[in-house]
Amino acid sequence: VQEGILTSIPYAGTFVIDVTAKDIDDAYSLNKVLDEFAIELTWPLRDQLFFDELDRRHEAVKQATRDRDTTRQIETALQLHGLIHEWADNSVLLETWQRLTSRLQMYFALHQRARKEPVPDEDIHETYVRLLKGADMRASQSHAREHIGLDFEELLAYARSLEQRDSKGAKA
Repeated sequence: VQEGILTSIPYAGTFVIDVTAKDIDDAYSLNKVLDEFAIELTWPLRDQLFFDELDRRHEAVKQATRDRDTTRQIETALQLHGLIHEWADNSVLLETWQRLTSRLQMYFALHQRARKEPVPDEDIHETYVRLLKGADMRASQSHAREHIGLDFEELLAYARSLEQRDSKGAKA
């Protein structure tokens, strides 16, 4: 039985790929840049509809967290973070975000396994949402970068331990 992340290759099928610390670092690094750019583009476009949708998605994350539903918590968290990419009115940014989310979904699941908890704290997105509704775009961008980096070293260490385990298993 193979362990790793499932990836789909058009016209070829679905395959298991190994998860490396470098893959995770690459994805999270790109996510930081994309979020910062998405916030910049979204900022002047925010309106009451944006704020209402932000609140709706935030509540969905909190409900999944209260329910301790790991899969739904990850999905709703990505939907919450995806709002800035959807609202930015940049199709290339949105397509890039959508491609990245499948990897992030798997990495988030790995992250929860690394933390040995089914879901993160219910209030983990409070500051993120408050700043997106606020008046300081730079503070919102800065917090988004920090938020992406929460427990990141722990995730990388966990991924490295899996890499070492897999390399030892291959030698056996």
